Amino acid sequence: MAYTDKEKSEHIREAQRYIYGISFHNKRIPRVIPDGIYGEKTAEAVRIFQEEYGLKPTGEIDKATWNRLVQVYSEYTRDIVLLDVFPENYVLKPGDSGAVVYIIQVILNTLSVRFSNIPSVELSGVYDESTADAVRKFRETAALSPFEGIDFEAWNKLASGFNMMKKNV
Repeated sequence: MAYTDKEKSEHIREAQRYIYGISFHNKRIPRVIPDGIYGEKTAEAVRIFQEEYGLKPTGEIDKATWNRLVQVYSEYTRDIVLLDVFPENYVLKPGDSGAVVYIIQVILNTLSVRFSNIPSVELSGVYDESTADAVRKFRETAALSPFEGIDFEAWNKLASGFNMMKKNV
């Protein structure tokens, strides 16, 4: 089976998501917006990542770089415990933005690795249409009522799923 341009773009986007997440913990790593394009900014971020984490700084993602990206990202996110931090009467909905939306997008992307019916989304911190679509699909998968928002019940299911996936990394 041939490696399609779409698959290549998704793999690049996944690497960019790891780099983006790592950049919040290692300020030397430039923040690259996951767009699926391996341009100069991504190559520079990869090169700096390689320097920071003991790899040959080529700016290209080989197997060793990929494995180290996954390892470092997992180390930074492994101990995140998210239950009981979402207010019981709060609802996030399309159009909202901020850190909590970003966290939800990270959780959705983590779950999308395991559940093919949950699409990955851009990490933007904006509750856009693609985030709403992923939330609808998550709610369906989790047997929650149809709604495109995140309420207390959906948050706890998201957080539980995320925490279980992190324990299995």
